[in-house]
Parts: sequence; C-alpha cells; structure tokens
Amino acid sequence: MTTKDLLWKEIYNSIKREIVLNKYKINKKLDSEGDYAKQFNVNRHTIRRAFKELKNDNLIYSKRGLGVFVKSSKISYSISKNVRFTENILEENKSARIEIKSFDIAECNLFEKKELDLKKNEKVTRINSIGYINNSPSVITFRSIPHKRFPKFINHFVKKQSVTKTFNLLNVKKIIRSKTLINAEISDKIKSNFLNIDVGKPLIKTTSINVDFNKKPIELSESYFDGSKIQILVKV
Repeated sequence: MTTKDLLWKEIYNSIKREIVLNKYKINKKLDSEGDYAKQFNVNRHTIRRAFKELKNDNLIYSKRGLGVFVKSSKISYSISKNVRFTENILEENKSARIEIKSFDIAECNLFEKKELDLKKNEKVTRINSIGYINNSPSVITFRSIPHKRFPKFINHFVKKQSVTKTFNLLNVKKIIRSKTLINAEISDKIKSNFLNIDVGKPLIKTTSINVDFNKKPIELSESYFDGSKIQILVKV
C-alpha cells in the first residue's frame, strides 16, 4: 500500500468515525475540500478520494456549488417472530446497548390485563429503558412483565441488559413475537429529552406482545424509535 493510499484512508476513517458517532447532524454541511486539505496537510485530490469512498458508503452526498453534506443513513430494524434488539442492531454492523432508566412493581392496568392475559389487580414489573445504537439514544421502550410468573425478572435484566438472555435464565428458551402494531407519533418534551431530538420530531411507535412456546403472553412492550435514524422492516 502506497503512502498516498494510507493518507486518504486515514482521512476517510477519521471523517467516517465522526459521522457514525453522530458528531454531525443529518444534512449538516461538512468542511470544504480546502479546509480538510489544510487540516490534514494534504492536497485536495487526497480529500476528494476520501469523499468518494464516503459517498460509496452512502454516508455523504454533494450539492453542485454548495458542498458536501451528511446523508441520512437509517438503520433497518427488523420485526419478525424472533425478538432480539441487540442482535438486530449488530446485523447492521452497529453497536447496541440498553440503559435502564426506571422500574417498579405495580398492579396491572386494563391494557396490561388484557394484553398479558392477567387477573384483575395482578402485578406487573414495569421497566423503562433507552436503547443506544453506536452510543446514540435511538429508542425508548416501556415494558410490562407478569410479576407473579417472573418475580426475579428485573434482577436478571439489570445484570444481563438483554430481554432474551433474561428470559433464557428464567427457563423461557424461545420468545415469539405474537403481534406488533406500528404507528407514527410526534415527540413530546420528555421523549425528546431522552432521545436528544427536537420536540415535534416524528417517532415510530411499536406496540408488541411476546409469548412463550405455549403462546402464553410474557411481555408487553411499547417502543418509540427516532424516525430520523431508524426504519422498520417487517419480515413475513
């Protein structure tokens, strides 16, 4: 590999890293070729070579006479019978983690009672969490778990940070998504703060019921995805 190849690849990797880590907002104008040439102490041809690869990666686009801009690179989040947030994101070559914001144990409301097939006043474990993709807050999830059947769910979930792994520890070896409703919603102040977006931005809301092998409901979840980062892919 020549010195020139090393130079443009180093610049390409540097700019790509900043885009992937969301240091630039979507449609943000990047510095000019001249600015980058001065920054990296190279000629403009080397910068153009790095830009070309970034365009091939679908990370930037150019407007004639205006410059180069960061492109929306939405992640496809698959909805299928299998329920795995982390694995879903890893398939997109992105990092994923879950942060628990709060949890409590309370009597089920009418919606939880119906969807989880519970008795009146039966308790649920409610968990509010944020899903991060490449360290960027991307989805808020509100979960309800039947507490009587899974009294230790939150203990394991705090350690494992994974619904699938937690249920596996509780002898549910296979989780099946029974149904999912998809809606659009406008972000309010609370959700905007969690997702670090402006109030009024579009969110994709999914309401899902997950069941065990015997088709017994084990989880009700309502998730709010940042519509600027994620698109829903329904697998049938």
